[in-house]
Parts: sequence; structure tokens; C-alpha cells
Amino acid sequence: MIKNKYEDIFKFAQEVLDNNIKLLNGQNADSLPKSVVLYHYRRAFSLLYAIKILCEQGFATEGMVLLRSLLNLYINVMWLTTGNIDSRMKRFVDFEIIIRYRRIKTLRELGEVSKEEGDKELEKMRERYEKIKKKYNLKGNPRYWRWSGKSIRQMAKEVSLINEYEIIYPYLSEREHTSPVAARDYLDNSRRGYTMVRAGPSNSKIDMVIFPALGYFLNVKEIALDTFDMDLTSLKIERQELSKLENKYWGQKG
Repeated sequence: MIKNKYEDIFKFAQEVLDNNIKLLNGQNADSLPKSVVLYHYRRAFSLLYAIKILCEQGFATEGMVLLRSLLNLYINVMWLTTGNIDSRMKRFVDFEIIIRYRRIKTLRELGEVSKEEGDKELEKMRERYEKIKKKYNLKGNPRYWRWSGKSIRQMAKEVSLINEYEIIYPYLSEREHTSPVAARDYLDNSRRGYTMVRAGPSNSKIDMVIFPALGYFLNVKEIALDTFDMDLTSLKIERQELSKLENKYWGQKG
């Protein structure tokens, strides 16, 4: 049984979830940085929870899709909380109108909403849209909808996460985008002339998915604790326990 084989991992993951589900309850998100970080923390928690469920059920490969989202989120919030924080946070919030306007415009052009309905919605947003577009000098920019103004790779590089992006991100993307490289996760050609479909639950890659997921979540937690000026003791204990488990399954580093 998968749960029995990785019982200590799943037990620790559940403890992390139980200990952190109410971590920021009662905290006053009375600033833009706090509100934005709170959103990222809440989403990181949900992603970790979903990844744990998939791994427990033997679908760690599918969990890689969510792990990619969690890594993406970690890079995003690291970038947002580095450098000119106020400016970056404001840009993040400002770009809601840019993204919404583009979405409605696309739906209208494709006939998914009527011309009249689309025009009405666009008109409601137009003044704000044009103001933000001018504020960030987006005219003529083919990637104008990028809220950061950068690629995820550029953001990762700026916050010293380029190794995570160059090594781990592509591997996870191959599973999300149905790459030919990922085919061997589902097909077995070990017997010449025969192809076996690997369907259903598997105990493969459990630790490879849940350990990074826990690590990324705890990194996001650190950002949240720093932002809300909260004690780091629980984080230190959790990282120590995670390190012990990694050493057990992967061996001592270094």
C-alpha cells in the first residue's frame, strides 16, 4: 500500500497542513503587500493540500502539474517581495483590469459573447484600462498582459532561483504539456514487441513530488511570516523535520 510505504511522509505533510491552515487567521492585512502575500500563501496551502491527496492516491506524476504551479507561485511571490516591493505589488494589482479587458475582448472576437454584451463590458473597463496601459507604457508591447513585465525565467533569475527554473521547471512542464519525454511515465516497452499501458495508481515519484512541494510551501510561509512580522519558530521546526525525512529517503546531502 502506498500510504503504508510512505506513512511518515504523509503524516508529516498532514501535520504541516494542520499546523498552518489557520496560521494567518486574525492577522490584519492592512497593506497592499500583506494582502498580496496573503493571497499567495492561501493558494500555496491549497496546492500543497491537493498535491498530498494526489500522492496518497498514487498519482504523483499528475501531482507534478500542481507542483509546477506551486513553483511558479513561489517565484512570483519571491519577485514581488524583492526590490521595489511597493511598486511591484501595485503593478500586480493594477494588471487585473488589463487581463480582464483582454479576456472579454477575446471572447467577443470569438463570438462567445454577443457584440453588444462584449462592447458593454469593455466600455465599463475602458477608462481604467487605458489609464493603466498608459501608466506602464504598454502600447506596442506584444506581451502587454504580463503583470510583471517579465518572463518567469527573468523573474527567477532576479531572485536567484534560476537553477530551480532551468532544472526543475522544464521537467514539470513536460508533464503538464504532454511532452513526448513524459510518455515513458505511462507506457512500458520493456518487453520487445509489446507495449503495456501504466494505468491507475503507482508508488512512483511520491517523494520526488511531495518533498519539493513541502519545501516550496515552507518558503512561501517564510515570506508570509516576514511580511506579517510573525515568529519563525514553527517554520524552523518544520524545516528540520523535512530535512530529516529527505535524508532518510535520499541520503545525507554533501
